[in-house]
Amino acid sequence: MFLFLLLSCLPNKVEEKELLACDDSRAVVESIKTLSEEQKDTASIIERDFDSLQIPKNITAAAIVNAVSESNLKPALIGDHGNSVGIFQLNKNGLGKKMTVEHRQDPHINTMVVGVQVLKNQRLLERESEGASIPELTAIFTEEIMRPENKDKKKITRAKLAKTIFPEEILECEN
Repeated sequence: MFLFLLLSCLPNKVEEKELLACDDSRAVVESIKTLSEEQKDTASIIERDFDSLQIPKNITAAAIVNAVSESNLKPALIGDHGNSVGIFQLNKNGLGKKMTVEHRQDPHINTMVVGVQVLKNQRLLERESEGASIPELTAIFTEEIMRPENKDKKKITRAKLAKTIFPEEILECEN
């Protein structure tokens, strides 16, 4: 049932004019200089799906940093002795509960599961609206959404990575 509800939330094929409605529709991914084209393609999925959920761009940037840390943006990656799968490494006992490996390897499903968690996280949304930096948002995302083992250490390393990947904040599109 959960999977059905999640799949019904996935955006249909995005119309080209929707993507072109704003010059910065790929502002997050286009600002990244340190990723391969394949990684940017996967990061674009995160950006488009988060845009469909109206998640702010600096939180999208924090999500991409976490996906780089979790899987190096490789959708098929299986880690943690087979327990964690996909770009956000959804654990079968956590966010990936009751999901097949194939579903967790689908970057859209993986991203939408995490996106729903972002929308539920008041602290992350409030700090973003107060102007928190991408490194700070990355640390909050790590702690409250990803919740890895040794999260205190990983918050620090991922915040540093955020400074490397995103040396400047991402501006929201003004329509």
